[in-house]
Amino acid sequence: MKRLLIVGAGGFGNEVLFWAEQIQKENILWEEIAFIDDNPDALNGLSIDNKVVSSIEEFEPQKEDYLVCAIGNPKDKLRICNQLLQKGAKFTNLIHPTAVVAENAVLGTGVILAPYSIVSNNSTIGDFVTLMSFSIIGHDAKVGSGCTICDHCNVMGNVSIEDSVFLGGSAAVLPSIHIQNNAIVGAGSVVTRKVKENTTVFGNPAVKVI
Repeated sequence: MKRLLIVGAGGFGNEVLFWAEQIQKENILWEEIAFIDDNPDALNGLSIDNKVVSSIEEFEPQKEDYLVCAIGNPKDKLRICNQLLQKGAKFTNLIHPTAVVAENAVLGTGVILAPYSIVSNNSTIGDFVTLMSFSIIGHDAKVGSGCTICDHCNVMGNVSIEDSVFLGGSAAVLPSIHIQNNAIVGAGSVVTRKVKENTTVFGNPAVKVI
């Protein structure tokens, strides 16, 4: 039986479930959609029929299991995805029908493209990247593995974003800017200069706060 397993049964996981169900209306890809979460009671009180079928630690992948990771924190996301890959798990891309992806864009594995997101021409998206609703990756931009880009973000042309970067909602990154590993850009910020690794920036223009 072909299953889609959503890693993380929290609020974002339930959003991903909703998007997967919309995909199913256009093209049935999976016979079952379920969750992997360390909290077996994560879905209690919710009016959905889907189940938590395993914890992350106890998960044993089956031949027809395909995973997506609904964890927002980039470091946690990469750590958990790598843990599951070591078990032999297979990840798939979840692309909402309203997302727009250029034919010459390159997508990694385990990518989530939310409703009305855009990946423009000649851009490259790494593994386990989440691009939330109404966010744009501009032409010739590069986004590293594990990044989470929240709603209404604008990553402009020729931007280079390394691994495990988090962009808060409505952030804008100006053309050709470089953001290094593990950086955090606060919601609503405008990034006008290079952001060094392991730093948090905020504001317009964005400046280092941590």
